[in-house]
Amino acid sequence: MSLTDISPGTGDPSLSPNAFPQLQTTSATSSAHDQDFTPLVSVVDFHHVRGPEVEFWFGAPENSDPAIENDWPLLPFMALSDGAHASTQEFSYFTLLRKANPSQTVTSLFGIACSRQIDASMLINRPHDVTRSTVQKAVVVIADSPQSFGMLRERLSVVTTAWFTQRDFKDTEILKRFQESLLEEKERTGIEAEREREAYPGLSLRELVRQFRWQTLVLFKCCLLQPKMLFFGSKCEKLCMTQFSLISLIPGLIRNLQACADPELDSYERNMAKPTSLKTSDRNSLLAYMGMPLHIFGKVC
Repeated sequence: MSLTDISPGTGDPSLSPNAFPQLQTTSATSSAHDQDFTPLVSVVDFHHVRGPEVEFWFGAPENSDPAIENDWPLLPFMALSDGAHASTQEFSYFTLLRKANPSQTVTSLFGIACSRQIDASMLINRPHDVTRSTVQKAVVVIADSPQSFGMLRERLSVVTTAWFTQRDFKDTEILKRFQESLLEEKERTGIEAEREREAYPGLSLRELVRQFRWQTLVLFKCCLLQPKMLFFGSKCEKLCMTQFSLISLIPGLIRNLQACADPELDSYERNMAKPTSLKTSDRNSLLAYMGMPLHIFGKVC
């Protein structure tokens, strides 16, 4: 077979779209508003009386609070997971639902949090309301796609460690510059370049198979066929990585998770369309022609 574009009426008739009328794919999954999403950075603090609470936002409009505007009351608790105080450094991953408004559509957002703690006696400027022996905080990044979380995890770890090393939490310049670098990188790289990326650093499929062995296939079948799956474990990051590794087995799905934050989201159904051409030299075109990615989240799933 030659590596050419195949469209209705040309090439091998067995590969024409009409030969597979049941296959459907989605068009571009992100609207113009989604492409303009600004990566957000926030700080979550564990207050000894009020519990976890959001302290700062970077990248959000002045005098605004995305957690209140989008109804994210659980954000602080997802950023500072149970048992995080038992580790020097812990990561958590979670999804958020961004509400629709006149300037943006409803969609899923993705958070990654790095939590650390420091002895309160080491702080240069110790707040008067710090009564415990340790101070625990998490630096959170909220993005519109999780596919770069492997590399982002390493950068977030470095930034969080550097911020704690300052021993002065009032100095947030490093966090502000971190958010600005995320925005600059997104503008420089571009949305399409992110979609073309095939490798997902940080996801270890070898570890997934080593841990579950033949049951990996059972988990994958459950992921495709069951309406719900419950994951639980004592290590938050390991648990989250297991879930991401599992869904990465479906080609292209990890780049198309806009409908995963709420069962009522219907972006997949609204963007569904039959393929009209096939370019066999283009992997993405070939996968789309085959009906990939299989969507296991959203209203129609």
